[in-house]
Amino acid sequence: MKAAGLSAHQILAPLVLAACGIAALTFLFNETVLAPTSAKLSAWQAVDYGEIPRDSDIRSNVWLLDGDDLIHAELVIGSGPSMILKNVRVNDRSNGGLSTVIQGKTARWIDNGWTLDDATTFSVASATTTPPSTVRFGLGVQPTSFTISSLDPDALGFSELRSAIADQRAAGRPTAGAEAAMWHKLSGPLASILMPLLGSIAGFGLARAGKTFTWSE
Repeated sequence: MKAAGLSAHQILAPLVLAACGIAALTFLFNETVLAPTSAKLSAWQAVDYGEIPRDSDIRSNVWLLDGDDLIHAELVIGSGPSMILKNVRVNDRSNGGLSTVIQGKTARWIDNGWTLDDATTFSVASATTTPPSTVRFGLGVQPTSFTISSLDPDALGFSELRSAIADQRAAGRPTAGAEAAMWHKLSGPLASILMPLLGSIAGFGLARAGKTFTWSE
C-alpha cells in the first residue's frame, strides 16, 4: 500500500474505523450475552449445578454483616417482604470469637425478622449440634440489605452495575473495586482501537528514523 502511494493516514483510517466497529460489537456482546450468562452460571454454581428456581430476580453468594454476626445466603430470590433466602448460614460471633453456627435451607421475612426453618445450631464451646428447629435471626435486617449486598460486576451490564454501585455507595460500602470493573467494561472494548495505532509505530516509525540500528563511533 505504501508502494502504491498511500499515506499513513489513508492506510490507518479504514483500520481505525473497523476497530471502532469491533469495539462496539464487543461492548454489545458483553452487555447482551456475557453478563446475563455469567449471572446464570453463578446462580447455577450456587445450587451445586442443580435446578435453579424459576425467578427472574435471583442473586447468588450474598454476604451481610449484622452487627458482629455474619450472614451468608447461597441464593436470594425475589425482593421485598416476599424475598426468600436459600441455604443460609449465620455465624453468631461475640467478643471477637465465633460462638454458634446456624444453618438451614430456607429463610423468610416474617415480623420484622428472618425465620429459618429446619435449622441446626452448632455450639463452638460445647461442640454439640441441636436437632433441627425454627430459628429467628437478623431482627431488623430489611430485605433491601440483601439486595444491595449482592454485587458481581461480571454478572451485571454497564448501566446495571452503575446503579448497583450507587446503591452500595449510599449504604456506605466500599465501591473502588466495582468502579474499576465498571470502567473496564468500556476500556476493554476500546482497547481494540489502540491496535492499529500501535501497529503504525512499527509500520511507519522505523522507516522515518533511518539508520536506527547503525552504530557509529
